[in-house]
Amino acid sequence: MTQARRPSPTKLFGEDDTIGEVLLRWAGQDSIWSANELNDNYSPLRDILHACRSLDWDRVEFAPGRPGAAGYCYEISIPDERATRAEVAMLVHELVGNR
Repeated sequence: MTQARRPSPTKLFGEDDTIGEVLLRWAGQDSIWSANELNDNYSPLRDILHACRSLDWDRVEFAPGRPGAAGYCYEISIPDERATRAEVAMLVHELVGNR
């Protein structure tokens, strides 16, 4: 009997100042975020990425010790695209309702 192989998780990458927007765009929630001016009170990194339980993420430092070149990048691993898109949408809509 042949076992079905699980598809590889979707991967997203971005620097610390862009990864939240990368996730919003991937999930199709960037226009809702912008239209409701959520950047005035919320952070996609803190309020979406860090709150989303249906994905895994890792933060990696690059060029440590090199002033002006050092920083952090994120790798997001999404094993279930449908669940993650639904969770990101729910988190965004909760923030819209909290304004």
